[in-house]
Amino acid sequence: MKVDSAKATDAESASEEKKVDPEVEKITEEIVKVGLKQRLTNKFSETAAKFNSKIEGRFPKAHAKSAYYFNYVSEVWEETFPKEHKRAISKIEARKERARLAKELEEKMEEMSPEELEEYYE
Repeated sequence: MKVDSAKATDAESASEEKKVDPEVEKITEEIVKVGLKQRLTNKFSETAAKFNSKIEGRFPKAHAKSAYYFNYVSEVWEETFPKEHKRAISKIEARKERARLAKELEEKMEEMSPEELEEYYE
């Protein structure tokens, strides 16, 4: 009997482990889907951070100047060549704003009298 109850609890715990929160599953899928570009970017960032700390220790003045210019160039680059994701978000926000303004205008036009509408269209 003890063996059977142990097997039953093992089976229950295994079934509980299989039940995964959908949010956790989604995050896990995103982690697995990390592409080559992202992996290379992560590896480059790690290598750059190690190199950066070594140079900072050996040549602090040169590092301060180069870090300033690197940040400046990075900011200019981002302004000149924005990321597609940011561009898409800004387009969506602009579209929502235009839709909101159109809706407000329609509501205002419904409240207008015929004389006011004629004035508006002139």
